[in-house]
Amino acid sequence: TILSAFTSDEDIPSVTVVMVEGYVVARTWPEFKYCAYDIHLWSGYGKLDSVKTSLLDAIGSNTPSSSSFRIVTAGMFGVPKTWKYDEMMRGPKFTQECDDLTKQSRDAPMSEALINSVMEGSLDMLSWDDVVAVVFCGSNDKPCNSIDIVAKDKSVQKVIPIFTCPAVVDGVEYQKDAAQIMLDCENAVWSALMESTTDDSQETVSDGNKISLIVLDPEAPYEMAQILHKIASRPEMKKYAFAYDVAVLTPIVKKEQTWRRFFMDKFLELWYQHPGFRSEVLFNSTDSNIEMDVFVSGDYSYLGHLETVNAKIEELTGLVADVRCVHSGLPAFDEDFVPSLFTLPSDYDQTGPYSQWLSQQVVGLQTVFQMAGASRLSKDEIKLLLEQALSKLNISPILAPTSFEDLGEGVVVFTSWQNGNAVVFWDGRDNIGINVFTAEEDVAFAGQLAEQFLTMKSTLVRTLRDQMPRGYGRVVNLLEDIGKREGPPHWAFHL
Repeated sequence: TILSAFTSDEDIPSVTVVMVEGYVVARTWPEFKYCAYDIHLWSGYGKLDSVKTSLLDAIGSNTPSSSSFRIVTAGMFGVPKTWKYDEMMRGPKFTQECDDLTKQSRDAPMSEALINSVMEGSLDMLSWDDVVAVVFCGSNDKPCNSIDIVAKDKSVQKVIPIFTCPAVVDGVEYQKDAAQIMLDCENAVWSALMESTTDDSQETVSDGNKISLIVLDPEAPYEMAQILHKIASRPEMKKYAFAYDVAVLTPIVKKEQTWRRFFMDKFLELWYQHPGFRSEVLFNSTDSNIEMDVFVSGDYSYLGHLETVNAKIEELTGLVADVRCVHSGLPAFDEDFVPSLFTLPSDYDQTGPYSQWLSQQVVGLQTVFQMAGASRLSKDEIKLLLEQALSKLNISPILAPTSFEDLGEGVVVFTSWQNGNAVVFWDGRDNIGINVFTAEEDVAFAGQLAEQFLTMKSTLVRTLRDQMPRGYGRVVNLLEDIGKREGPPHWAFHL
């Protein structure tokens, strides 16, 4: 809905159209057959693309011959008649019938047989033999199926069961001597691991007895995971008790067990060098699911193995695998690294970029400032601030600051001078925007104009500054960056 339109006939002819939904400023350079638009919509912004297309059609142009950029700025509170349309257009839309269906719940517990099958299949992620495995279980009066599952795997030669310390079975968070209880449990677990991996004839762990697989049974509590991580973090444990490459498996069968993901993240930090991979895979049935988190180090073909194992589990169980994420460790530092391929700028075809660099013709500079802290201002004060700022910068306006107040709770003020113009808008609440155009690339001037606002109103704080060159020939660089173009840029010397 158009409220007003006015023209300016200075060196750069322009047309300004003020609407309920926003404003459009058109600047023209007839000698270059070039027109530049500023389109600012604070309402009905779903129509932005159609407005852009209509304006291009009006001057006989089209999308391929135009270029544009987009900035998110403050809007306008209290705009009448349009908020219902904006609310309807905001966000994703339901486009298929299935979008209206109730989301399928998968909160039912998964059967023990399926959980065991998923764990059994996940053991195929191991890419080595003669595995020494340690299985962390719940209390010793409850079954620990993981022990039997791991023991049946053909690559496992030994299983070390670690049951939860009796003192931590029911949790220790609120116990007075929690720290001592955890320390005692840690020492007990440490002793059990050392006793199970140390040769009778020696006091050290032989390579064949080093732990290369850790399994956290579904019944293992949070406290045992804490103790396991603390023990694994000991330098002597990682050096002497663990194999160079290890695997960690932990199923998540309850919502309350999401802490296991963080436990696995910690293991990735301990074995942070590549190749080390940690994945989360959700196996879904129609009404339940199980998440299997796996960490494996030393497997360069991890992704391929993961795909193969997931397919096998799907075929065996009828579940559907959903890979949620795969994280990898950092590449190991190679002091004597020799690149297999060394490239120079001359190895790339720079014809297109160089042609675009030459085609740029800058005709002006656009700067958009956004400020906060304007909640105590009024519509009249916004106009007065602009008038005073122009006066202090010795700018004589051709179009005196002209305000439009019937746009909502805020106000928009337009002004122009020789070879430049500015639009100041206030959303009626806390935000002010200043849109400045200068025909000359005067980076300092726009900053000085904004600084006047900040100086005169100490409550204002500059939050954003966006600066773009305006022109034709696919302009992306400021004129000061392009220079006189007396020769090719350094990246195009070979052309």
